[in-house]
Amino acid sequence: IIMVHVLIPVMGVKLGLMLAAMTDVLLGLYLLRILSPARVTPGLITAVASLLIALGVSVQLGQLDPNVQTSGVFRTGKARLNENFSVPFLKDGKTATVAIRNSNGSHLTILTNGKPDAALTPINQLPGVDETTMIMAGIMPLIAHPAPKEIALIGWGSGLSTHTVLGSSVPQNVDTIEIEQVMYDAAKMFGHRVERAYHDPRSHVRIDDARTFFSTGGRQYDAIVSEPSNPWVSGVANLFTVEFYQFLKKHLKDDGVLVQWLYTYEISDPLVATMLSALVSEFPNAEIYAINNGDLLILAPKTELVRPFSDTPWREAGLAAELRRVGLGNMDEITLRRIGGGEVIRQYVNLLGAVVHSDYYPNVSLNAPRTRFQDQAAPFLSNLVSNGLPVLDILDCRIPLGSKSQNVGTPLSVFSIRRFQALQVTDAIRQGRVGAQLKRNMVALNTQAISYALSMTQQTTSLDTPEQMQEWSAAISVLAENSIAALPAEDLQDIWEPAPGWLPAKVTQTPLAAALLRSYAAAAARDVAAMQKEAEAVLAMPDADSLSPGTREHLLVIAMLGALGNGDSQKAVAIDQASSKLNNIAQRFLPVRSYLLAWADSGVPACAARK
Repeated sequence: IIMVHVLIPVMGVKLGLMLAAMTDVLLGLYLLRILSPARVTPGLITAVASLLIALGVSVQLGQLDPNVQTSGVFRTGKARLNENFSVPFLKDGKTATVAIRNSNGSHLTILTNGKPDAALTPINQLPGVDETTMIMAGIMPLIAHPAPKEIALIGWGSGLSTHTVLGSSVPQNVDTIEIEQVMYDAAKMFGHRVERAYHDPRSHVRIDDARTFFSTGGRQYDAIVSEPSNPWVSGVANLFTVEFYQFLKKHLKDDGVLVQWLYTYEISDPLVATMLSALVSEFPNAEIYAINNGDLLILAPKTELVRPFSDTPWREAGLAAELRRVGLGNMDEITLRRIGGGEVIRQYVNLLGAVVHSDYYPNVSLNAPRTRFQDQAAPFLSNLVSNGLPVLDILDCRIPLGSKSQNVGTPLSVFSIRRFQALQVTDAIRQGRVGAQLKRNMVALNTQAISYALSMTQQTTSLDTPEQMQEWSAAISVLAENSIAALPAEDLQDIWEPAPGWLPAKVTQTPLAAALLRSYAAAAARDVAAMQKEAEAVLAMPDADSLSPGTREHLLVIAMLGALGNGDSQKAVAIDQASSKLNNIAQRFLPVRSYLLAWADSGVPACAARK
């Protein structure tokens, strides 16, 4: 008790350990005197001399290098920071050693035991990935609750989420629960970037364990934002259990909403599914959003979400400017990042056979350190949107943002990248060439493959041989996969139609090619009846083997989606089973096909079927 609550906060871990060791040695010397009270023995003299030497050596050689202490060697394998980095703040707290790392003279990162927890760049520089995550977590309760007057946040981090919440005039009280006082002290170095968190009178930091804090006082909130550290950190995984979500639910008002951060890097899909299983068991109407390429937010109402969402954050001038800087300049930016609703999450859980994460079955605590060490990833949910085919459009009625949207795009979001490239690809098809903007901006897109596919399809005048058909169909599939799913039907009508004008007439009149184009046109229009009919018809054609393996897999997925959209789950399963008879079919969409089978097995109708 004395060490944790007095010595470490006052002296730090090093001096606290030295004092504890000296106390132990002095106790030994005292016991030696009791054994021989009448004289000073050689053993006693030797012990005293050894103590003094050991103390001197420890003080002199035990100097701790901040670049070593904060290196995070357990994560990177490097035992010290880059020499260009400095450590202007380093202090031992009761639960962790907290540091601020300065890189390039301006980029500040707050670290816990050498693990980066949040990073901010100056306001006049490009934002980092963390900033979008923290700011979006802060605005979600502002848009999802009609009047979020009482808000609680779990985890201080840099203080940016709290700062964001307080950018709105609606909240009247904002409690931020942080277990480590030194984290709060260190984050002051972020200065004006988190100013409201420290100086707004509505802001109250509560230095306490989250469970303990909520247990006292019978508090209830309109919104709770949970942003703890990664669950592979000791003691954190219990903030992702069903028991904790049951606990938080009691501290939400009847129309309250939980905003839960989760991540997809250094973890596996089964572990993510385990944590999501716990959440949706208590919040069945949850929705999941992909903030960037590694972070998720789950918006979980106690009952149901009220739509349309509020645009309050964009009516506050200061907050709106901060939102624009990180690529959240309007409501469309939020809509773009939505993956799906509760049913999408449940079928993901069902597919992976995930058990509910519980305090009594701590699967995440036991296995997350392994996935972190192995540098695994959990891309499944994001891939349901970015795979190139309209999977969640049919299953969850997801509507992509159209070309008229005010979305400005950001390289920090894979969905934004896919939408931007789809706009560029459709423009390239209309113009007959890949423009300079596409080549310049889309580092994530294989522009060489797009350029080849475009020129190949527009220059091919005949499909007389199986080899020509295979090459042509592969090129058509590249263009389809980089346009259809990322844009709504109205933006694709002139591109994907049974006989598109950008293709030579002789090609579009070839029976197999015409049938393939009808299948892609149906997918672009989200016409589920035509999707099933046309795709099945192509796969049944005698010369379907001349299509590329990837094209045939596209058709298989389109047919299954059509069947689910028509409300015929058994037919979707039968289509997949019949694919075993197809020769040389690609397996790139195998996770998506497995997901469609899981949905079919559940008996839950697809959104398109319900409509």
